[in-house]
Amino acid sequence: MLCQPRSLRHASLLATLALAAGAAHAQPERYQTTQTDWWYYFGIPQATVQTEWNSGKQVVCIDRNAATGNYDVVFVSDSGPFNVTGDTITYTQTSAQLATLKSSGRRFVDLEGFDVGGSSRFTVASVPDTGATGWDFTVGQLNWTAIVNWQAANDLRIIDIEKYDVGGITRYAAVGVPNTGANAQGWWWYFGVTEARGNTFLATNGARLIDVEVENGGSLGNPTPTFNVIMVSSNTGADWVDLSLSSSQLNALQQQTDGRITCLERYTNFLGTTQFAAALVDN
Repeated sequence: MLCQPRSLRHASLLATLALAAGAAHAQPERYQTTQTDWWYYFGIPQATVQTEWNSGKQVVCIDRNAATGNYDVVFVSDSGPFNVTGDTITYTQTSAQLATLKSSGRRFVDLEGFDVGGSSRFTVASVPDTGATGWDFTVGQLNWTAIVNWQAANDLRIIDIEKYDVGGITRYAAVGVPNTGANAQGWWWYFGVTEARGNTFLATNGARLIDVEVENGGSLGNPTPTFNVIMVSSNTGADWVDLSLSSSQLNALQQQTDGRITCLERYTNFLGTTQFAAALVDN
């Protein structure tokens, strides 16, 4: 259980950038501890997600349950310190529609891939494309190496990793921004992270988790789950990470720490039990 301040990683140190940290425009709601109103929901349908968004809430992270089509969502107040005018949520997009969305002046902040009748579809939270000129995304990659090669070819800081299945085949997607100017952050990303190794890496890097994706929930032969993670240079204030929580344990951790959830990922472990991987910052 990772619930001490400043905790996460394993797998390859595939890309490590340690540029001077700054007041980044890309996803400050995932690592800054500025106080704000916020909310989180488990397993709500698309219509409810949209209703909550319409009430003046901005998506921090959104995770779609492949079995039910419902969403686990974390919001912050769209009138608070993380306000972005023109944020949107767009549902059930094809890859071609994502490209059109990008060309229309949108920048993706959270991308969820899923299967609809054997075809790839995506739900995406986006904001106006300002402050991160040169950002890009990729979908449909068949392995982690392809994501690494895409990142290296485009020299981007990855802010969102997605693993999803279409037609029984695992695919990967990613979103990245140029690591320059106000967006410059020290950052690290790792594939196949165990929770134990993750603790060591977080402490070593002095980093804060901004995205987690379950790579493998474990099996009878190898029960330890593994994760794909992204982190940035830690800002001031406490933070907590736990990658194996029940929903009630997550609620308890939030209440004990008075933390604000910034990352949330649902998965099923080798026993068939629903678990959550989560990161929180001091609110």
